[in-house]
Amino acid sequence: MTIETSLFAGSFDDFELSDGLRKGLKRLGYEQPTKVQTAVFNHISAEQDLVVQSHTGSGKTTAFGLPVLQQLDPDNMKVQAICLAPTRELALQVATELARLAHDSELVVAPIYGGASIRGQIDALKHGVHFVVGTPGRILDLISRKALSLKDIRFAVLDEADEMLSMGFWEDVTDILSKMPKSKQTALFSATLPDAIQRAARTYLNDPQRVELSGDGVAAKSVRHLYHEQNEDWAKPRNMLYLLEYHKPSSAIIFCNRRDETALVSKYLRRFGYRTVPLNGDMSQKERERALSKVRNNELDLLVSTDIAARGIDISHLPYVFNYDLPDFDEVYVHRCGRTGRIGRKGTAVSLIRGRYMSHLTNLQKNFQLEMNKMELPSEKEILWMQANRLAEQILEAANGVETSQYREVAEVLIERGDSAEVLAFLLKSHYGKPTPKTNAPQNTASDTEREPKAPREKKPKEPEAESPFANLYVSLGRDNGLNDLTELMEALASLAQIDPANFTGAGNLRDHSSHIEVDKEFADKVKEAVNGQAYPEDLASEKLEDEATMVCDFARPPRKRPNRGRGRSGGGRGRGPRGRSRS
Repeated sequence: MTIETSLFAGSFDDFELSDGLRKGLKRLGYEQPTKVQTAVFNHISAEQDLVVQSHTGSGKTTAFGLPVLQQLDPDNMKVQAICLAPTRELALQVATELARLAHDSELVVAPIYGGASIRGQIDALKHGVHFVVGTPGRILDLISRKALSLKDIRFAVLDEADEMLSMGFWEDVTDILSKMPKSKQTALFSATLPDAIQRAARTYLNDPQRVELSGDGVAAKSVRHLYHEQNEDWAKPRNMLYLLEYHKPSSAIIFCNRRDETALVSKYLRRFGYRTVPLNGDMSQKERERALSKVRNNELDLLVSTDIAARGIDISHLPYVFNYDLPDFDEVYVHRCGRTGRIGRKGTAVSLIRGRYMSHLTNLQKNFQLEMNKMELPSEKEILWMQANRLAEQILEAANGVETSQYREVAEVLIERGDSAEVLAFLLKSHYGKPTPKTNAPQNTASDTEREPKAPREKKPKEPEAESPFANLYVSLGRDNGLNDLTELMEALASLAQIDPANFTGAGNLRDHSSHIEVDKEFADKVKEAVNGQAYPEDLASEKLEDEATMVCDFARPPRKRPNRGRGRSGGGRGRGPRGRSRS
């Protein structure tokens, strides 16, 4: 049986719920159920298994959470329900929402995932948990330790099943399902339904009902799709900065294809007053949770992320999504856009593209019937005026209510001198030019790309080197000089040459004794003159000037590849790529 459904239907008053769960709905601000919530509630309440084809942001957590929580026995302190999720972030997010729903009941919800203390999770299970939400690897680990028993499981939920399949966890998922009682009720949620998932549904589910939501492709039609062609006269981070100045998003996710780009773009935007952090696979679990905490607490304007790192992150009321790069696969673009314009709200997707990627837009228009509209930016002078007004508003807001009387007389003297604009500009440069917090970015190598784990596509032809507006600069500086990443090298060279760091593209390679980095050709000679023969600190964090740096400009040759001398695939970083199957 197949049931088609889309947005809102019915009322929560029609649901048979405890007073505690009704208070939970009020706490979450939910006033009317979506159609998926109504359909799933009715079928789970009727003890039917379900396969739900759903996209991100459809309200699926509440959809299965309400009927399952309603039927759990608070007096039985054994684990009665389990939800499997592909990532730690999604497990924590789902557990948090379920706990808020169950806050006024006696039910206990616990997140179980790798990267957190397993001892603390074992202790929580000993004290009694009704509903466990976890990643497959950690769940299996606790089962093998006999810390988690599945014999009392009445409900099983598989959230984002296709992601668990693509990340290599499906064998673990089916292993866990096989250990549960056959009498359990199961609900499977997945954006797509590949053969492996359909086979598992036939094996482990009992005559499941099928609920089809409007998928990402349909959801993407409700989003406004805009694109800007990259201005080759500006470095790419500056292009993105100008898009933000023009569109003025209150909040947004900026998607990058590579991990090193997230750090570069985030660091660059912070220099211009944006509250932003990167999110990528190289960050530790503590760093990721700190970043996500800022997202939840509305302490950020922008999140700069790869697709893989953003899995399971749900930001409600997101008005904009920006594509720093178009993804290789059309489905990934559509999934990105599905993060904005949710539950009937307006959303906008803005892409920065180069001319040779126009075919991507043609495919999107043809395959998903999307209307892609080209936008032109105003003149640079107008954009800089927009930027000036934004920064001025930020400063005025920050200054409101701050005690500044001790500096008042100095300010009045400076105003009377007649050169107050120059002095104010100096103070602004001192403020916005401060070094941003250090973010370790991996080097731009083939192993550092973080893309969707799908079949490779045909290679695109490389543009002729002679047409490139950038030059490769070689410098005898590297990790041995205290440099941690390309952004630090970029900032150091920009400071010496007295140019805007945005004139560097961020592409390059940092080695022990030497490095190369890409810069606009227009500024290459200026950087070369500033560095050649210039005394340079052995450690950039100290003030001692000992070594001398030399630089060569190469406008035609690509950088010569050198053998990797035992630093691992990412210059000494972790060797496991994004498709590794380490226990979550």
